[in-house]
Amino acid sequence: EMISMKLDILDVKEKTTLHHSQLQSHASDYASNSKEFLALCQMKLNAFKAQKKIKECLEILQSCQMVLDLVERSEFYKALQIIEEIEKARSSRFVGFKFMDYFSQQLPSLNEKI
Repeated sequence: EMISMKLDILDVKEKTTLHHSQLQSHASDYASNSKEFLALCQMKLNAFKAQKKIKECLEILQSCQMVLDLVERSEFYKALQIIEEIEKARSSRFVGFKFMDYFSQQLPSLNEKI
């Protein structure tokens, strides 16, 4: 009976060790999956921010094109109003954007033309 009890204890110990190692493996997998999920969430947030900024840039570029069209049609007052709006946007939201730097370089000749 003692030998049978000892064998049962060894069996329980072996099974406990096996379950413990499986639990650690699952916990490790869970942690890894959680990190991947958080990384995907961050990527989605970054993509959303980039999409929003691209939309804002597109609106400014459309305004720049509108200025050129207005100048061609000799609608100078409206063109100057839009240039002023673009300048405000450039100084607040688009510092360092290449297309805004280019537009700023073109402003003196555009103003002279107007």
